[in-house]
Amino acid sequence: FVFMIAVAAITVLGISFFVSPELMRTQERSVTSKLENLSASFMGELNKVQAQQRAITQVVPGLTSDQIDEIQPLLVDQYGDKKVFGGGIWPLPYKRDAGREKHSTFFHRDSNGKLIVNTHWNSTESLKYFEQGWHKAGQNAPKGSCAWAPAYKDSASIEARTNCAMGIYKNGQLWGVSTIDVTLGFFNELAQKMESELQGKILIVEKDGKILNNSSGIDKELILKKLSSIEGSSAFAKQVRQKLGNGLVENVINVEFTDEQSIEQSLFIHPLHGTPWYLTLALPTTLINEQTSTVLSTLATIQLPLALLIIMFGFITFSKLSYRLSILNKMIADLSTGNADLTRRIRVKGLDEVGQIGQSINKFIEFLHSIMISVSDSSKEISSCITIANEQVNKNKQTIEKHSEETSQAVVAIEEM
Repeated sequence: FVFMIAVAAITVLGISFFVSPELMRTQERSVTSKLENLSASFMGELNKVQAQQRAITQVVPGLTSDQIDEIQPLLVDQYGDKKVFGGGIWPLPYKRDAGREKHSTFFHRDSNGKLIVNTHWNSTESLKYFEQGWHKAGQNAPKGSCAWAPAYKDSASIEARTNCAMGIYKNGQLWGVSTIDVTLGFFNELAQKMESELQGKILIVEKDGKILNNSSGIDKELILKKLSSIEGSSAFAKQVRQKLGNGLVENVINVEFTDEQSIEQSLFIHPLHGTPWYLTLALPTTLINEQTSTVLSTLATIQLPLALLIIMFGFITFSKLSYRLSILNKMIADLSTGNADLTRRIRVKGLDEVGQIGQSINKFIEFLHSIMISVSDSSKEISSCITIANEQVNKNKQTIEKHSEETSQAVVAIEEM
């Protein structure tokens, strides 16, 4: 019983200090892996836009100015994806036309989803597009790579969006920039899918705290809102703002916090490398611990019957061993008191240690038995010799008495003579 308690205690301590932490780490790695897979899907969609952009930047240098105006909407809408809001060709000053500083071609979707031309950026009252941050980012981006702009919304559309800006090179020299605009509805759909798969809350945010999607866990419009505007009602938003405010997050991080309903949550922040965005996930810690609890329950379910079987097996084995030892003890006790039946033998079952002891005792009893038989035979021989000696003595006595009688008669005769 004490042994079983000791085994149970050691098992509990082993599970608490070794098994449970490892299961927790495994589950966290599993969540991180899922998050990375989903972010890979996210990046896959962005890379699809980037591949489309590469095709545009490779085709445009070989086109005339009129061909650019004609082919641009076809290049932008080559996938027929409504999340692609529009796209433009933005040449550097006097590159497309030696007499024009601003000569861009930009198409965007109207309310019916049809691509229409927008000439605003070519007007005299517009800002110089080649001085805008998104244009400069495209100029400085590595060849064939997108420079993703922070999310924004302007008068061209009621939908917030971002864009991929990529440099256009002609004869090895920077000629201009190509852009493809993507609505944030893309971010929203992907976030909803992720929340359903992971059973948590997801926010896609920028470093400055700008939010790019709505979350099922926060019942209000969030797109282009700042984390600071909702952190009073959302512990999730507060934690994300604090972590991003502490510095750039280069790898997946995991921290725990308590939400406004006093539920323990695990926060994961995953940077989307090559973009200004972070994928953040708040997952109830109980979901992470669920697998650990299941495994521990399974271990307990297996261990309890196993412990009972061990106890039963130990009890039966000990009982049999005790019975066999009691037989050996009785035999030895009989030998010590001289009341042993030397014709009996111990029944030996098995070749274990007790069986070997039984065999040794049987050999010893057999040896004693043989000695006793030898002593008995010798005693019988001695008794026979003594009987013969007694008979001889009696005969000698009779002979002596006869001689004595004859001597007496001789004496009488001599006296009479």
